[in-house]
Amino acid sequence: MDITISSYDISDFEERLERSFDIRNGWGSEAVKDDNIIATREELGFGFPDGSVQAVLQRQQELINKLQESMQEIYKRNLKLDDEVFQLKIALRDSAKVFNNNIGKMGTIKKGEKK
Repeated sequence: MDITISSYDISDFEERLERSFDIRNGWGSEAVKDDNIIATREELGFGFPDGSVQAVLQRQQELINKLQESMQEIYKRNLKLDDEVFQLKIALRDSAKVFNNNIGKMGTIKKGEKK
């Protein structure tokens, strides 16, 4: 058995290898968005074949998106809680002022006196 390799076969080997690893080459430009994030099944309308590297990346991106949504919701809730705590602090401060004013007035009453 003879194996013949011509220089044409290997001249652009590295370039062809790089292209074969480019997801856009096999799946189209919509498979990877401009910010180099792989498109989700929802965005593409299909999922990559099970067991493929693209399917794993796609699933990871979907999980990242879900986590980002969850974190955004937590952030919004925390902002609301911060505002509620601030309002409670104001209410407590105002209550303390009223309480202290009333205690001061009560202290001026002599024993046996009615107000």
